[in-house]
Amino acid sequence: MKSFSYLFKLSWARLRKEHGWIHKDNIEGGDNQARYIYRMKNEIIDGSLLQWKVFESNRNGSYRLNIDPGAISIHFEDLTDYPDYQIRTMAETELSEIQKALAKT
Repeated sequence: MKSFSYLFKLSWARLRKEHGWIHKDNIEGGDNQARYIYRMKNEIIDGSLLQWKVFESNRNGSYRLNIDPGAISIHFEDLTDYPDYQIRTMAETELSEIQKALAKT
């Protein structure tokens, strides 16, 4: 579940932030984010035949997925019942913004 949380937050940042960077403290508080990020990377690489540099680090505590934002698709509606409060809240916020945008058209 932790790897999914990290991947979700990195994906969200890649889609929503100007350059896609997210600081490790915004992924999760504490001191072990780098360890969990590398664990997530290894889980992705172990399940793939591709040699993919999963993420980039700016060496100042921020990370971003090394993928074109257009290749990312997050189904926020599927996450509104997710057990993690932060992910669920982010999904609900995104859906609310989408609904507001659609109401304007």
